[in-house]
Amino acid sequence: MFCSLKKQFEISWQELIIENECLCLGGITHMILRTLGIIYQHWWINRDTFKKLFPENIAVEYMEDFQILPKSKIIHLSLPYEYGSVMHFGMQTGSTNRGCTLMSKDHLYENTVGQQEVLTFNDIKTLNFYYCSNICKYTLICKNNGYQDPNDCG
Repeated sequence: MFCSLKKQFEISWQELIIENECLCLGGITHMILRTLGIIYQHWWINRDTFKKLFPENIAVEYMEDFQILPKSKIIHLSLPYEYGSVMHFGMQTGSTNRGCTLMSKDHLYENTVGQQEVLTFNDIKTLNFYYCSNICKYTLICKNNGYQDPNDCG
């Protein structure tokens, strides 16, 4: 399955067309997160530390979906690279020949990438940062990269 949306996040109405190949909970979730401005994990500037890219296996029409975004386009949240994120392509996504397009440098994560079943903690944390960070009047300092619950500001 390959669900994609244009890179540019727009603060305006966007038409979201969900193709048949994306008509599942994970595919729809993935497309909604893209519409909300959440970027793919493999667009992060540190991607090459964790993943090996195989451009020779990427179909021409999908090359743009594998480009690393410039630092100026990324809101840095101090989150670790998330192999299991809904926003991470599988190892053969966008392949022209069924070969790998992305491969984990740590083989223990090979079966983690590309899952589109559930949002991870960091997927939800990113959404909360983007859309709920100004709800609480007073900010609590949280340990271990935790964050304040927008439903319980106390």
